[in-house]
Amino acid sequence: VKRTFWLLLIGWPRRVVGAARGSLGLFYHRDLKHARGLADLAARHSLAWVKRTFWLLLIGWPRRVVGTARGSLGLFYHRDIRHARGLVDLTARRSLAWVKRTIRLVLIGWPRQVIAAARGSLGLFYHRDIKHARGLADLTARRSLAWVKRTVWLLVDWPRRVAGATRGSVSLFYHREVKHAWGLADLAARRSLTWLKQTVWLLIGWPRRAGETARGSLSLFYHRDVKHAQGLADLAVRLSLARMKRIIWLLLIGWPRKIQERRHRTRRATS
Repeated sequence: VKRTFWLLLIGWPRRVVGAARGSLGLFYHRDLKHARGLADLAARHSLAWVKRTFWLLLIGWPRRVVGTARGSLGLFYHRDIRHARGLVDLTARRSLAWVKRTIRLVLIGWPRQVIAAARGSLGLFYHRDIKHARGLADLTARRSLAWVKRTVWLLVDWPRRVAGATRGSVSLFYHREVKHAWGLADLAARRSLTWLKQTVWLLIGWPRRAGETARGSLSLFYHRDVKHAQGLADLAVRLSLARMKRIIWLLLIGWPRKIQERRHRTRRATS
């Protein structure tokens, strides 16, 4: 009943007035303001075209005519007169340069080339023939002296080599046979002592390892199984106690509070 009265007295009249106001506003903004803007734009464009026509007739076209005449005269001066003057100046400079080059070649360049060629031929003859012959003579003398020294050294060195070979054979026999046998004996003694120590340690260590293994297995069983089962039982007790507390709280406090809040909300909504 309240909703029906509200719709008849307030809702539908408000909607009708809003629709009428919206239609009038749309007609004003879409038709009247648009037509006024087009008229203003046409007036502005016509005024701008009139201004441009007067400016072209009084200022623009006369300025273009004067600029064209001045540009033609400047182009003729820079393209023809200055270019011809530059060509004359370039011809004079090149002719003077050719004269200077000819005089330099005749007086300085060609005599210098002839002298340099003669000097190069003499230097080549000296370095290729005279110095080469002197170097060959020096090399022959050095090689002959070296062969003499080598022959004398061989005559002196052979007895020394024979004595060194004998001494080397004795030293090789001592180091390869005697010292090797001595090292093998020492190694056998060391290894036998090591095996004896290891056997004694095994006789003592195995019982110790067996005791430690048994102790570790018992400790692992206690910590992994017994304590884990004890923790699970404690956790189950704690969870059951927490759920029981939550159920009691919901029955005594939570659900009655929610029911009261819903009642207050319904009362407010109906009021």
